[in-house]
Amino acid sequence: MIPRIIGLAGPIGAGKGYVADILTSQYGFQSLGFGNLVKQALEKEGEQITRKNLQEKGKQIIEQVGYKGIVDLLLENADTATNYVIDGIRHIEVVNYLRQLYGESFQLVFVNAPREVRFKRAKTRMQYENVSTIGQFRKHEDDPLEKNIMLLKSNASLVISNTGSKKDLEEAIKKFLG
Repeated sequence: MIPRIIGLAGPIGAGKGYVADILTSQYGFQSLGFGNLVKQALEKEGEQITRKNLQEKGKQIIEQVGYKGIVDLLLENADTATNYVIDGIRHIEVVNYLRQLYGESFQLVFVNAPREVRFKRAKTRMQYENVSTIGQFRKHEDDPLEKNIMLLKSNASLVISNTGSKKDLEEAIKKFLG
């Protein structure tokens, strides 16, 4: 059986992590995340985990190894015989490489929600950042890395507008998986 690989993309606070949780807990997917890869690199260097440091370290890793290289780093310990979900895709080059590697077995899911909804979520989730105002939240969104995420929407196999309940989100994933 060919494994199913689902990539997750979307802006800050859209609900990508919850989609990954649904896929792992309810459908047995293995979870991989670019954010975790970058966090591990920062921790290894003794650097503080902040969104700015994560963004800068992610850029640095890509400059060092390229888009294919960062995907290869992420996949080097993956069990490629099982389904897995890749959280935190931010570049079309990564999507293109995953499609090159896996063909139709790879599907991109874009998760989105209105800015106000995402801001409310981010206030509770971004523990290592001060995100108490919409202006502070917009500052994070204004990073070029974050702005490019919206370009991935048109390349997605599924676009989820995560504005309903958790049950609605679970139903959307169930329907998508068939």
